[in-house]
Amino acid sequence: MYHILVWIGSERSSYYYPYAVHFFSKNKMSFDEAVSKAVDILEREFRVTEREIKYTPRYVGIEEIPDISKEFYVAVEFHEHDIIYKPKDLPEDVEKLKKYRFSFLTYDIDMYKGLPEEKEKDLAEALDKAFKVSREVKIYRTYGGYHIRAKLDREYTFDELMDLRFKADDYERRHIDMLYHRAGLDFLTNFLFNEKHWKDLGEMKSYREEEVSPKDLVVQREIELKIRVPKMYRVINGVEVFIEERKMRLRGRADVLTKDFVDQLNDVLNRELEPMIREGEKYVDALEKFYRGVFIKRVMTVLGYGDKLIIIADAEDVGKLIGRKGSLVREAEKIVGKKIVVTDVERMRYETALIINRILRAVEMLILNNRIKYFFGDPDE
Repeated sequence: MYHILVWIGSERSSYYYPYAVHFFSKNKMSFDEAVSKAVDILEREFRVTEREIKYTPRYVGIEEIPDISKEFYVAVEFHEHDIIYKPKDLPEDVEKLKKYRFSFLTYDIDMYKGLPEEKEKDLAEALDKAFKVSREVKIYRTYGGYHIRAKLDREYTFDELMDLRFKADDYERRHIDMLYHRAGLDFLTNFLFNEKHWKDLGEMKSYREEEVSPKDLVVQREIELKIRVPKMYRVINGVEVFIEERKMRLRGRADVLTKDFVDQLNDVLNRELEPMIREGEKYVDALEKFYRGVFIKRVMTVLGYGDKLIIIADAEDVGKLIGRKGSLVREAEKIVGKKIVVTDVERMRYETALIINRILRAVEMLILNNRIKYFFGDPDE
């Protein structure tokens, strides 16, 4: 059985759809056949003509669905905050379709909409949520991104699914589903096409989903660091690592950069950095008192590293902390009883390079450990 959707677009915008016709049919339709039938239905149900709506068939989407007893269609006219649909008398099969819809968590990630790094974060979030609620997760490459289907162990409500889909899923898709839900058409929500067909400057184009695995996907993860560090970039075992200020951004394969990986890395970094942070915190009040407003603990980072204190500050504040020919920093050293190194977040000094290397080593060891588990299994299991 097939669910065939014809989107009828507008001259106003590619993403404004005044009309849609959903067919539930035992037979597939060609692009031209589906569009022709849809226009006939719109003329009959809404008394509009091709000239009046200046219609443009944006695409025809086809979804394979479980068999139902009766073929039918639903024609929809979109308004800003609601929809009108016809016919009102729908078959009992819609309840079966609704149950089917709510037995999956689905995501449509269009990688071309928005900044690439944000879409790669959305993809990571969608995978996290899908694998959290399901052991049967399938991922498909589409023309412009990815589809994710997670088989659920129970029937979820519409609100539960929308909460899970929030942010990561395509906004237009969520908005349209909300309009359908308000109209009582839940059986038209939460679906993904298996194939899509459209015309581009008169040329016919199409795609069919292609199943892929997490190792075929690139995602981004972000970790909040508890210290400020200079900007740097490194590639470690295929994972790109960007560090700037208090953020670490990781970019790599989805099977490596899992949520568990990020949680483990947070734990490892805390173990690496906490002792230095705690040691530095012992001297913060004394430094703030000595520098009388120049030293600001919410902005500056103080770390205890061996017999030294490392102060990481903004570039414009470094001179104020050091003083003329180092006079101020020498006075501060007498107060705290330690050698003080002052550096800024734009430069890489020897001491800050050592700290960053500890961070990068933690990333490298965790990636290596995960690869060993992947190839040889987890010895603890």
